[in-house]
Amino acid sequence: QFAEAAFMILFYLFFMIIDSHRLPYRVKAALPAKASTHVLDVGRTIAAGIQQYMVVKTFVSLGLGVTSGIVMWLFGVDYWPLWAFVIFAANYI
Repeated sequence: QFAEAAFMILFYLFFMIIDSHRLPYRVKAALPAKASTHVLDVGRTIAAGIQQYMVVKTFVSLGLGVTSGIVMWLFGVDYWPLWAFVIFAANYI
């Protein structure tokens, strides 16, 4: 049942992403002018906040991975590039 729910979520998400360019037109058609403007403004604010968060998260994870890699290289740790990547990815997730 979990696999079915996960598949349905991915299926709906796929079509939402494909159809996302028409969302502003649908919001404008569904709501009064003032309400649709407010909803679209809130959506833009949320999207900008998420984008800023992802940029900061990427740079912090990258800095942590690079710093960890340098420290492991200095201490002679085997496979330090792999560990640095794992640290980057784990912190990113």
